[in-house]
Amino acid sequence: MKASNNTLLAFYLFMMLFAIYILTASSLSAHIFDVSVMRSEVIKSIIENFDLTVPTGTGVVGADGKEYSWHGLGSVIIYLPFYLLANAAGIPPTFFVSILSAFFGAATATLVFLFCLLLGYSRQASVYSAVLYGIGTMAWYYSKDPGDHVLETFFILLAVYAMLRFTMYKTHCDVLASGFSLGIAGLVRPSSFMMIFPLLLMLIMHLTSKYNYCLAIKAITKHFCLFIFPVIPFVGIYLWYNLYRFGSIFEAGYFLIANRIGVDFFQGTPVLSGLAGLLLSPGKGFFYYSPITILFFFSFTAFWRRHMKVAICFICTITIYILFFSKNHFWHGDWAWGPRYLFMLTPFLIIASVEFLQRKLQNHNFLEKTAISCLILTSVFVQIISVSINSYSYFLFLETEKRVKFTIANGVGVQPIKGPVYSTYYDWRLSPILLNCEMLSRILPNMNKISRSYNSNKMNKNKIKITDLPHMNCIDFWWFYIYYYSGNHLIFIIPLILVIFVFITAYKILALIRMLPQTDDKISDLMTSYD
Repeated sequence: MKASNNTLLAFYLFMMLFAIYILTASSLSAHIFDVSVMRSEVIKSIIENFDLTVPTGTGVVGADGKEYSWHGLGSVIIYLPFYLLANAAGIPPTFFVSILSAFFGAATATLVFLFCLLLGYSRQASVYSAVLYGIGTMAWYYSKDPGDHVLETFFILLAVYAMLRFTMYKTHCDVLASGFSLGIAGLVRPSSFMMIFPLLLMLIMHLTSKYNYCLAIKAITKHFCLFIFPVIPFVGIYLWYNLYRFGSIFEAGYFLIANRIGVDFFQGTPVLSGLAGLLLSPGKGFFYYSPITILFFFSFTAFWRRHMKVAICFICTITIYILFFSKNHFWHGDWAWGPRYLFMLTPFLIIASVEFLQRKLQNHNFLEKTAISCLILTSVFVQIISVSINSYSYFLFLETEKRVKFTIANGVGVQPIKGPVYSTYYDWRLSPILLNCEMLSRILPNMNKISRSYNSNKMNKNKIKITDLPHMNCIDFWWFYIYYYSGNHLIFIIPLILVIFVFITAYKILALIRMLPQTDDKISDLMTSYD
């Protein structure tokens, strides 16, 4: 019965966040982001030509003179069945891009809930942590982003969750599941293979604490093989894909791009400069985009004392990712919302913060609760700003309205890399959060007027400027675009239904939390023996 109650809570939580993400999904992003465009082209090539090439002028020239995507193959494999289903049903395939991003975004938040629950925290604190992750961090924006980051985050978190389950339940299937999840994540984004070190560290710490030296060596060898076994096929596919496209198993396309445009991705950018940009700069500082994750610093000491092995795994993960991408020449990852390369760290920061949240839920100090409430409201407000404006609009706004200079790196056989000059990221006046607020203040009062102007001129393409484009003048929700084009108010019925559904599921979640005991005795006993 306890298991079914937890499952019911997880189901309602997933459905609530999925509805929120569908409500704020975009109908435009799938057509303008390079990763989604490349994914679509590769899938079309597979379906129509049984090949992996992309149209001339859109990809990177490979060893055979044809052009290929420089992105991972994982998301292509995941999305391919849905494209086939869409074609069979006569539905635009891009419809599933938004659906799947929202699905995996909501699934990641649900996994945060299950992770916290498995660590022995109360149902209330676990639900709150998952909701804060879902609507208080960049997870909300990336639920509508057609890129690979939401997939990478889900499968990496699933790999760590499965490894934690092994340390508690001692089942070999969990080790296999951890390796399998890591393999998928690595095929989606090759940088995910770095997670092999934190996962093995967690496995080794657990086994050495349970056995003497000789038995520990045997156990580590056995479980290392179990963990690596499901990873190997994905590594093999990754190496074959590199060889097929660019003639070398070690060339994924990125270093080829770097050589052709005359830069070195991991030379010339001091670590401290990259760190400052990723963590502190107004343009890309991680904590500006997910303010609630600041609680990590107030919670981690207590979390370490209670779950040292998990905490070490988290710190190892955070350190590896931050240091790796701090050395990247394009550490900013533009064109994107926030520091997209660090988005994968978000669930780990939130999970570690559950210790603080559980303690403060029992605290009646008015000032502390007010401070936490303000932090939560600020975090949610930033996310509402992020999902309301298309991230490409920010860069067009910089170029057309703020007259910011953009640099362009060109090379033979690769796509040009365009981005604002580096000083932009350190200028508070050009912060994406602030400029999104400015764009919203322009859009909201003029929606009807601009819509009529666009509809009257759209037949004459010569009259339409960049500033007249829909995503520059419209809230970035699919139903707002429909209203923008048609002016039909009936479309608002659908978001109204979704809002009602969100409130119903939220009510059921709160009712279950009040009705059920806050802790699961079985999990509490497991955590006692685990610690």
